[in-house]
Amino acid sequence: MTPDQDTLTAYTLGLLEGEEFRAVEAYLSNHPEVAAQVRADHEALAAFALSLPPGEVPSGSEERLLARLRSEDKAAAVVPGPPAVLSLPPQHAAPLGPSSVSTAGQDASPAATTRRVTRTWWPLAFAAALALVTVLAWPSLQSWQTQQALRTYQNQAGAVTHQLQAQGGEALGTLVRLADGRTFVVINERPQAGRVYQAWAVADGKAVSLGVFQDRQILTQVAPGAAFAVSVEPPGGSPQPTSTPIVVQPL
Repeated sequence: MTPDQDTLTAYTLGLLEGEEFRAVEAYLSNHPEVAAQVRADHEALAAFALSLPPGEVPSGSEERLLARLRSEDKAAAVVPGPPAVLSLPPQHAAPLGPSSVSTAGQDASPAATTRRVTRTWWPLAFAAALALVTVLAWPSLQSWQTQQALRTYQNQAGAVTHQLQAQGGEALGTLVRLADGRTFVVINERPQAGRVYQAWAVADGKAVSLGVFQDRQILTQVAPGAAFAVSVEPPGGSPQPTSTPIVVQPL
């Protein structure tokens, strides 16, 4: 037996039992490259779950999810009745013998029926659970993506990293100056509600807007010799800074 991807995913999620579980175990023992991929998938799921910060589940979420899964399980558990018998004209009728209907490769045992029914609902259950986890973990996923982007730019040839500090000395974020003049900046905290960050290139006492950003990061082009600055502005930004920049970094 060569398990398909659905079967391997079900194995990774712990949804297989009995003969099907043992068959996959036997297959993996003889195919180390597939076993390594399954193990990597399992570790990735575990690492993702452990990386999530504690959070409060919205009221009623668990009950709504369980109710949905129960309704889908009942719908999937309906076993179709025997096929309808078609009346054929006498000239097309033929006696049906034992070999007239092929059942090759089909398992009609109760266990097989249960497996087929289970296969119809477990992807729906997994998708519903994943959707709930995604909603709760979205801020963590965004933060992870930002850190991944930061490391990518820091590892580029010729990149120079500056740790940004506020006037009081507290850490404010990270700036990465790339060899081609692009500048990637991550601010540690989001702006307060109803405000945005606006980036500026400052040269000869003049500030030129580089754009606004709300998701803590911006990639922009800064001319050589200019300083990079960030101010907190109203939504949409301002023609010139309306507040003292929270950071000014010479480049």
